[in-house]
Amino acid sequence: MGITKNVEENLTSKTWKNIESKVAKMFEATRTPLSGGSSKHTRADVIHEVLFIEVKHGVAYEWILGTFLEVEELAKREGKKPLLVLHPKGTSKYLGLAELKDFGIIGKEMENNNNGQSG
Repeated sequence: MGITKNVEENLTSKTWKNIESKVAKMFEATRTPLSGGSSKHTRADVIHEVLFIEVKHGVAYEWILGTFLEVEELAKREGKKPLLVLHPKGTSKYLGLAELKDFGIIGKEMENNNNGQSG
């Protein structure tokens, strides 16, 4: 049982390290060598000059993924890019969920519309 647990932990560790490395490559950045507060560089998962990039991987996000996939299917039918906006109750935050490859298009649309602000 102890060996199985160590193997599972090692595979899990490799999985999230690989995901962090892939995200870092998308931004021509570097994965933070140590996790969390152990790093002397940053508390972020990816070392980048402008962005603080935190990567989350796991089953806790499946409800968001399910919702996004529904939005994606509806958007595809209309020939549009999907964007799921989350607005946590009691905050003034508007959080956007989209594929990273679509953020450029989304940013341009916000610029074209007065930075996404009404009025």
